[in-house]
Amino acid sequence: MNRSTIAGVALALSFALAGCGGSSSSKKSPRSVLEFGLASSSISESGTQIAIAVTRTVTASGDISVSYATSDGTATAGVDYAAASGTLSWLSGDMTDKTFTVDITDDFAVEGDETVNLTISLAVGNATLGLLATAIVTILDDDVPGTLQFSASTFQVDENDLAGTATITVTRAGGVGDAVSVMYATANGTAVEPGDYTATSGTLNWTAGDGAAKTFTIDIVDDAVVEPDETLDITLMNPTGGAALGAPSAATLTIVDDDVTLQFTSATFSENEGSGMQALILVSRLGSVANAVQVGFATMNNTA
Repeated sequence: MNRSTIAGVALALSFALAGCGGSSSSKKSPRSVLEFGLASSSISESGTQIAIAVTRTVTASGDISVSYATSDGTATAGVDYAAASGTLSWLSGDMTDKTFTVDITDDFAVEGDETVNLTISLAVGNATLGLLATAIVTILDDDVPGTLQFSASTFQVDENDLAGTATITVTRAGGVGDAVSVMYATANGTAVEPGDYTATSGTLNWTAGDGAAKTFTIDIVDDAVVEPDETLDITLMNPTGGAALGAPSAATLTIVDDDVTLQFTSATFSENEGSGMQALILVSRLGSVANAVQVGFATMNNTA
């Protein structure tokens, strides 16, 4: 190796060594770290929207931005929530959290809690993604089918009711999620069908979101028999759609008798002829006392 070659190698080596021991001014500046503020969050289905925060840490130096987007977990975009995507930006010196919102859809389906996936990506500027570059929102289902029950444990109808029917009310409480139904039926108590009422059975239906009370009627027979008030039993059974039977699920209908009998208290009455007293004749009333009644009377010759 000649002298000029050796000099060239030495010069190159000196430049290389100078580069390895370079000054601190050549080091890269720290980068901002962008990530979700929370790994998971939740909101009731009846809430309108949830705000999601993204944080900037380490340094405020430089203008930076990051993209965000939602995706289906067990929740479905367009059905359970509105898909969201966009960009969050920070100016140099700005360390405040940035937020975006996810709109929630309140339906009446009984479906359990559902999830939405959140992602940030494509950090721009002197920034990098942190450990929480993904997160989850849980939509808490508030839809339950509720319970079905009679509005009262006892109902009453006059035997001579003008409509000739008793109206029975069934209510829905505790939730209106999903369509539900319940069956009903009558059974003899002291009242007996068909002489006192017409046996009735059927099904009541509610659509999802419907919390209104439902009714059915029982036809009553107005006879001319003087008898005590009579009762029949009514039962709810076989709820569907996830609904449960509430209390009361059994009730009693009382048919108030309207028939009245007026009669002498005895077939014979007597009074001593010389007593100077009036003979007291008694008439009794049997049956209903709900209304005012009257009866005519008269005497006629017998042996007197």
